Amino acid sequence: MPRRAPLPALPELFVGSAATAVGDLTPGQLRGPRLRRVVHDVYAPSSLTITHEVRCRAVAMVSDSSTVITGRSAATVHGVDLARAGDPVELLSTDRSRRLRRPGLQVRATIHPVESVPWRGVRLATPRQAALDIARRGDVPWSVGEVDRMVRAGLLSRTVLQSYLLGRHDHGIGAAREVVELLDPRSESVPESVVRVLLAQEGLNPVPQHVVRDVRGVVGAVDLAFPDQKVVVEYDGKWHGSPFRVGRDRERLQRLEAAGWVVVFVTAEDLGRPDQICGRVRAALARR
Repeated sequence: MPRRAPLPALPELFVGSAATAVGDLTPGQLRGPRLRRVVHDVYAPSSLTITHEVRCRAVAMVSDSSTVITGRSAATVHGVDLARAGDPVELLSTDRSRRLRRPGLQVRATIHPVESVPWRGVRLATPRQAALDIARRGDVPWSVGEVDRMVRAGLLSRTVLQSYLLGRHDHGIGAAREVVELLDPRSESVPESVVRVLLAQEGLNPVPQHVVRDVRGVVGAVDLAFPDQKVVVEYDGKWHGSPFRVGRDRERLQRLEAAGWVVVFVTAEDLGRPDQICGRVRAALARR
């Protein structure tokens, strides 16, 4: 079996067409198992872990200053991991003549001013611009959850966003204003915020991260609580893990029930059935 020719020293990310044009690589080497394509025409060694931030850097290498990385992608670059590795990179294009319709990109043209800063040869939306672009996409509960994460991380505040939306008439601005009014960064995860908003939209307003006490002291902060009725709503994602964690969670649940609290669990699958979530919570409240 013929031995493969060694690859030249390559940067972590490189433009494939440029590497083949100068003879550093052959087209066959680009397609080989030792390299992987990150986005169109940008490659990396196959050993490199591809994160969403790496994908944003790759997009920047084949774009120009009319391209603005925004939404969940910008939030991830700013340090709040809202986008998974394989999610499309979210972009605004301020040059309507440029066509960026490629796999792995989610591009929206805009004629409105975009608040951004230079980043690797392109533009990166500021936190409040990124939050606006998340908030106006229409899926209010999930948008609230993601912007809650940004607020909780200290990237911006509800007051800053309210001021930023004043006088704007962009597409989706109504949804964005609804999102801002529902923000509450006390929730510790996006799904917890989603459950809170689904309940709030049905007139149920639980308290996030309510601290429950019993005769022994503090039981802990529960995801959502209706203190007067002693009903707790917990997103089920946190009740799994190592045997040690499961044991602690079981003790916590026993203490809650012994202190007279009713616990309603919500799973990831339930998030697609908001009527069932609200129905179970209403039933628990009615029993109390």
